[in-house]
Amino acid sequence: SRGLGDVYKRQILSFVLKKAIAQRLENILRVLSCYDQGNKFARANVEPRGEFSRLESLLNSTFDNLNQQHKIAQEEHHYTEQIFKSSADGIITINTSGVIVRCNQQAELMFGYSKSNQLKGNNVNSLIPKQYHHAHQSKVYDANQREAREGIINKLRRVEGVRADDTTFPLEIIITETEINHERFYTAFIRDNTEQQLHEQHINTLAYYDPLTNLLNLHGVEKEFQERHSPLDTSPCYMFLLDLDGLERHLAFVLASRGVRTLEELAVSYTHLRAHETRGNL
Repeated sequence: SRGLGDVYKRQILSFVLKKAIAQRLENILRVLSCYDQGNKFARANVEPRGEFSRLESLLNSTFDNLNQQHKIAQEEHHYTEQIFKSSADGIITINTSGVIVRCNQQAELMFGYSKSNQLKGNNVNSLIPKQYHHAHQSKVYDANQREAREGIINKLRRVEGVRADDTTFPLEIIITETEINHERFYTAFIRDNTEQQLHEQHINTLAYYDPLTNLLNLHGVEKEFQERHSPLDTSPCYMFLLDLDGLERHLAFVLASRGVRTLEELAVSYTHLRAHETRGNL
């Protein structure tokens, strides 16, 4: 009977241990299920004794770390969204098929689209002049053209864009490349360069053209000559220099008798100059 009593005790102890273990496991599974369903504040009841208390404490600590990471991710997402929406530059993201997956309002307005999300889902070729479609396709999307992509990724470039009304305009663009869940995306940061180009043209006119005649001044002639003739070019060129100050004095002296005739001669000389310019590439 004594031996039988020991067997009963062991069975009872085994039953109590199994029940206790099952309860602790059920507690852990219940907490995991609640957390998975969205209850980010679910925590396991930590018992003061046993190995399970370490597991329960570790589980609660893991949940705290996940919540902290989730909070940081939310803050970063909110910060990114604020930059995306308030940026003065247009921002457009495309996938490897060239489909626009995201763009901000500034990009839509820049390309002449008034409705929100009107560009989303379109192919980016609708914003690129047709003569550049093939080059853009081969250099950006082709996975085997990594070296070609490196020539345009993270590089400031001046290109042309196409508005909704098919008019073109100059722009500056920087393209970045990123990979999310094993899928490659390209984000373009775009700035309308129309005003800057007009400003540069105005400065160029002041620097290289005479304001009275709108003809090239000496600096303009020098620049034109350097651009059109290489050091090895031996072809003849013709240059016609006009002393406007001297012409003004001359006109004042002969204006009464020969003013009109002098202007006619000047027009003929300029016509000959244009003929020589065509022949001499200057």
